[in-house]
Amino acid sequence: MDPIALERIAADWSRLLTGTAFRGLVAEPAGVRAYFGPPPSERGPTWALIARWPEPLWLWLEEAQLPKERDRISDLFRYDGLRVTAVAPPAFDRRVRVHLGHDHERAFFEIEAWAPGNAMFVEDRRGVAWVAKRRAPSTQRPGLAPGMAYSEPPGQFRKDPRQATGTAIVETLGEDFATLEPEALEGRLAHHWCGMPTPLLASARAAITSAGGDADAAARALAQWAERAYAADGPVTALQWTEKHRGATLLSARLPYVPDRGVTVGGPWPGWGDAARGVAPALPAALTADELADARGRVRRLERALRAVEKDWEEANTAPHVRREAEALAAYLTKVPRGADRVELPDPREPAITLRIELDPKLPPHENANRAFRRATKLERALTAIPARRVLLIDELVKARAQLDRVEAGERPEGLPASPLTRGILSPTKPARSALGPSATQGSEVPARLQPRRYKTSDGNWEIWVGKTNEGNDYLTHRLARPEDYWFHVQGSPGSHVVLRRGKSKDEPSKDALREVASWAAFFSRQRTSGTVPVLWTRKKYVRKPRGSKPGLAEVMRDEKTIFVKPAEPPASAAVGDESESAS
Repeated sequence: MDPIALERIAADWSRLLTGTAFRGLVAEPAGVRAYFGPPPSERGPTWALIARWPEPLWLWLEEAQLPKERDRISDLFRYDGLRVTAVAPPAFDRRVRVHLGHDHERAFFEIEAWAPGNAMFVEDRRGVAWVAKRRAPSTQRPGLAPGMAYSEPPGQFRKDPRQATGTAIVETLGEDFATLEPEALEGRLAHHWCGMPTPLLASARAAITSAGGDADAAARALAQWAERAYAADGPVTALQWTEKHRGATLLSARLPYVPDRGVTVGGPWPGWGDAARGVAPALPAALTADELADARGRVRRLERALRAVEKDWEEANTAPHVRREAEALAAYLTKVPRGADRVELPDPREPAITLRIELDPKLPPHENANRAFRRATKLERALTAIPARRVLLIDELVKARAQLDRVEAGERPEGLPASPLTRGILSPTKPARSALGPSATQGSEVPARLQPRRYKTSDGNWEIWVGKTNEGNDYLTHRLARPEDYWFHVQGSPGSHVVLRRGKSKDEPSKDALREVASWAAFFSRQRTSGTVPVLWTRKKYVRKPRGSKPGLAEVMRDEKTIFVKPAEPPASAAVGDESESAS
């Protein structure tokens, strides 16, 4: 809520963006990124104008790479290549507008820089072409939706303290402003004058009251205060707004352009003067470009490590089959020809089954048998060790993604590592010798609220797990469930995550079993009293948690199916473990 600083930001951005071309828009769960760069036939840097919301709202400009077309909003491709002609805050308001075209009237991209924040793309003749968040019209502001006409912001509402006059002071504060209580004076300043962030109100009030009852002296004091607070001794290129309903509430941060390193995040510009330095305690500590790169790299490394662990887990599940092959080689060693690359032998446990076994033709039969036994032992150890390692990696990945969200928003989260995780945690190739030994698991008992309810289907073939809380849903879906498990959730309504434990089994649940589990999922939701409920189900591997989302939120990426069922409570006989004990 600070048009003065926003005016300076727009001037800085206008110098950087004027002449570039609009290259696309990417919407994120917590904001938006608009990209500006050289047309395809030219060279130059690409800039991303980024807004993050809800409160506190952050707005900044940084060098970036152009995203892939599939990441950009396809409806806006027709504007790709329009040149930026200017960047300015219209009507001295709390918004930033990027004009596109040749005459300032063809189209523009605009960010509403107040909590909860919004962004839109507007074409002069067609009105609103795209909006980040739709809203209905109210007495305070017009509605926003694609296809609607755009209403220009009203004229200047708050006065500029740099242009203060004795008449303006009397009109807004009253002739008796010298006798106003501090809170009343600060309230009027915040409401009527721009540039009154909460940390600076006290110093502005002191400047006015020092003039006694002289309105002209008070106006000069306010103008001098504004000059000190907004001294033009360095670029201000990012702002953070808080406090919806107070007046100006500036928290300033800078993102100076450094040619050899792009953009870094820092604290308040050091030359702002004594009054502006009053906001420093509320700002995050300075972050460097290297720290931002490390945070992003840490997430990528953990994602790769988790993918490798999942691959190791699939291989480890072949341990029983490899053990049977080793036993067959040992039992029928005399029937294994030397130099063969494969052999067919009966299974010693079930002679009616024939095993096709791959061999190394360079090794004698007994060495092939020994190698099979060693591989089976290694896979069996991995089968025991990998689940604990997977849980720890997922926990680290969740924390790393949360830290990255805060770092990209310009904050410094507590516990931000100065270096990547140790190789012992990230290496997925040696599960039996990993760092996840007894010390990593002992004393880390999972709270009861995270443990799922457990049931058996009526045919007794499948185990069903049901989340108890939002945090328990996260724990069940993203830490306990395996990729091939079936995942159920009521469509379009809050409810428990439900998992049918299938794993690597070749068997498939029957249609009756799927309908039974779906009816349980409907019961453990807000639709339990409805007649017929749509329940979505898919493989767990197609379910992901959006970055920065609240506990319990998940989205299905593909291959979802829907069953319409009536909610049904699981019978007491279906409960397993603690649930059966409590039921009895």
